[in-house]
Amino acid sequence: LIASDRSTWNHASEITPFFDVQSSWQEIDNRLEPAANIQNFFQKRGRRAWNTHMLWSLIPKSSVAKYIYLIRDQRDAVLSFWYHLRNQRGAGGD
Repeated sequence: LIASDRSTWNHASEITPFFDVQSSWQEIDNRLEPAANIQNFFQKRGRRAWNTHMLWSLIPKSSVAKYIYLIRDQRDAVLSFWYHLRNQRGAGGD
């Protein structure tokens, strides 16, 4: 991620929303589209970038899109996903 505004963000997820989080999406005419705030953000940056823990085989593909898929050490990815899920828990611990 090359960004002239690197000093304004602390974590990549601030400029690459999570693909696998429901709040990143909205339904329009029975289709899922990125949420309005994410669309505005993408338009402002001039490109789209997503953060995900999904396997490449599970990511929806487009014939007109370009993809860069980075893979981390599996142990690091599992720990990151655990923290990700822990942060998604409700106030009741569910």
